Amino acid sequence: MWMLSFVKIRILRFNALLSKNFQTPRPFIRSAAYLSNGNTEAALADGEAAIKAKSDWPKGYSRKGAALHAMKKYKEAEAVYNAGLAAVPGDATLTAALQEVRVFKDVEWRFVCLCLSVVRTATLTLRTSKG
Repeated sequence: MWMLSFVKIRILRFNALLSKNFQTPRPFIRSAAYLSNGNTEAALADGEAAIKAKSDWPKGYSRKGAALHAMKKYKEAEAVYNAGLAAVPGDATLTAALQEVRVFKDVEWRFVCLCLSVVRTATLTLRTSKG
């Protein structure tokens, strides 16, 4: 419970600092706080703001990709990580995040295929048992 309050206090502090000077605390820090609090929309917005503020810095791409990943928007997250690697080639964090999101995308696709296979098998079984 105390952790939730700590995260909310961090968000309020960063909001106050950002209203004074956008460049002082980078929005990627607040994005991480929002994401840890489960607020993926706000985390995504701050990730986008971080990319706008400094497009050659990997943290903005990392935060935006993480927010999209949390939203289960794996293709979009993959595109963000690829864009980040285009801006900052060879970044280890973005490379690892890209590999992770590809695994999740692949697992999701396999799950969909498995579900379709089960439905198809059940449909065929029902048809043959009626006939």
